[in-house]
Order: sequence, then structure tokens, then C-alpha cells
Amino acid sequence: MHPESPSADRRRSVRRPLEAECTVRPASACEGQPAMPLRSLNISKHGMGFEADEPLDVGGRYVVEVALGEQRLIGEVLVVRCRLADQSGYDVGAVFT
Repeated sequence: MHPESPSADRRRSVRRPLEAECTVRPASACEGQPAMPLRSLNISKHGMGFEADEPLDVGGRYVVEVALGEQRLIGEVLVVRCRLADQSGYDVGAVFT
């Protein structure tokens, strides 16, 4: 058995590439409040990664809606990472709660 390197991926499940229409809004937002569009990057059993035009609060709870054909996946996420991406907005990592 080999010891894990410090840079080893600590995710609990494999993330898969995803291209879908997505939106996000604060979990505390009122129904009908406009949502911010996202560019989805990947998704797994436990979380997802996406790009946003505006920064999201690390530690903040948000409702994400993902269009999957005729169906919609709606779930609450906890933002664990938000960093400036190269001229394309913000790179965000979130776990499903």
C-alpha cells in the first residue's frame, strides 16, 4: 500500500463532466426571486463543480437547479470553494446537503 500524496484527490466519489443549463439562488431566497445562471463543469453523487459570473459565499447554502432534458434536478448545496477563474468568472465547488 502506498501512502497518499498531499495532493491526492479527497473527493468521496468520482465527478463526471456535465454540460447542462443550471441556475443558483441563495437557499434563503424567496420563491420567485431571480436565479443566477451557471456553467456546469462536473457532478458526482456528493457534489458538483461549476462556473459563476459572480462570487458565491464559501460556507453559504444555495439551491441549484440543473436541467436534464425534460427533467430538473433541484438540490441544496454548501459552497466549499470559490476562486477567481481566468477571465471567465468564478470556479465554484459545492457539496450536496
